[in-house]
Amino acid sequence: AAQSISNIDISEVTFDDVGGLTEAKDRLHELPEVPIDRADAFETFELPTNSGILLYGPPGNGKTLLAKAVANETGRTFVSVAGPELTNPFGAGTEQLLRNVFEKARRNAPAVVFFDEFDSIGTKRGMFDGAKDDIVNTLLTELDGLHGNDDVVVIAATNRYQSLDSALLRAGRFEHLVEVARPDTESLQEVFSIHTQTLPLAADVTPEWFTDQVDELSGADTATICTRAAIRAIRKTECTSPPEDITVTQHDFREALDAFATSQAARRKTSDDEMFW
Repeated sequence: AAQSISNIDISEVTFDDVGGLTEAKDRLHELPEVPIDRADAFETFELPTNSGILLYGPPGNGKTLLAKAVANETGRTFVSVAGPELTNPFGAGTEQLLRNVFEKARRNAPAVVFFDEFDSIGTKRGMFDGAKDDIVNTLLTELDGLHGNDDVVVIAATNRYQSLDSALLRAGRFEHLVEVARPDTESLQEVFSIHTQTLPLAADVTPEWFTDQVDELSGADTATICTRAAIRAIRKTECTSPPEDITVTQHDFREALDAFATSQAARRKTSDDEMFW
């Protein structure tokens, strides 16, 4: 059962693969490593060595990549699970599935356990039915059971951390909150450079030009637009043309941006219609 809701991976992502987010990356360099590097001091002062890390901020800005980078750069197995996958429609066996995730991490230690969309399983107790409360109670038990175990680091991601049960945010649990904000102009230029480093860009397609064309984008949005622009450039060439003849131009990016804006507008309309009905 656990195999179907959690994935094990040896991450190859580094912090260099994440554009911007300098402050978040600096903290994530430090938080998992200091307790290991200075285990003597942590033991002497009786400090918790593996408090959880909560990444929070709007979706699509690199929370999963950051967690993978932590796993890679600390030499840990990456055990990931999407929160909603733990909450099956019938609420049957969810606590056992959650326990299995932590057991899997222990078997594959040293490991990083990563919970995406954490608010789906960590909501405040008393707001819903007893089944939701049992999930939070199981989480608390598993987190407390990791005390003194440096081999397992737990990272969670959410864009609604205010909805989390306060007990999850206490010392020794998810006490380290790291904001993963939407990229500013400089960070967005860095994100653009990362996602176009393998593309044959026209000389006038620069990170500065790109950020002049947009107002506010997430890292995931930027990746999507770069991919669409490249596909448009490929479609314009003859099937027999070698890849070396392809160039991704400003026109390709404008078309990609227009298509992205159209799809975003359609998505918002669908969301509004669902709310109305």
